Amino acid sequence: MLVDDDPDIIEMLSGLLEGEKYEVLYAYGGEECLEKLSTAEEDVDLLVLDLMLPDIDGYEVCRRLRQDPHFTGLGIIMLTARRDTVEKIAGLKVGADDYLTKPFDAHELLARIRAQLRIKKLQERTATMANMAITLSGKINEPLTSIVRHAQSLQERLEGNRDIPPDVLVSLEAIGEAAHRIEGIVERLRGLN
Repeated sequence: MLVDDDPDIIEMLSGLLEGEKYEVLYAYGGEECLEKLSTAEEDVDLLVLDLMLPDIDGYEVCRRLRQDPHFTGLGIIMLTARRDTVEKIAGLKVGADDYLTKPFDAHELLARIRAQLRIKKLQERTATMANMAITLSGKINEPLTSIVRHAQSLQERLEGNRDIPPDVLVSLEAIGEAAHRIEGIVERLRGLN
């Protein structure tokens, strides 16, 4: 989504991005941006946000979006005429992921957009893998608990029996130790959340 109060910039950037096969939404102010984001049928991947807007500024838009859990994965590139380092730092502090000053090079902006979209894909993959690890840990834990319980029970029942070869008891102990190591791995998988 492009957010700028200058129709010429919206038109130029829309043409550039649509030429690269991106689907483009746009807003001319901060409130309009927030409204469109909250009612969009599909999640928006990236926001190119002007700092100076007629209603609420880009800082406030950024601040509100970062407070909303639904938009934590939204990439935000601030695009503004303000070149002061203090302004750039303030933009990054309120949650912008990148900051580009006007006038800007279209190819540089495209490169930054591609980089932000790459980061978003990696974050989504990481979240998917973490969820998968948690699911797997639950599926592994149930049979593992049974293995540990049965190995301990067998070991306790056979320890006093002189007819059992010592290597059987050693094997049971090894099974129990291996199962406990797997339990530790399962706990670490659960911690990925």
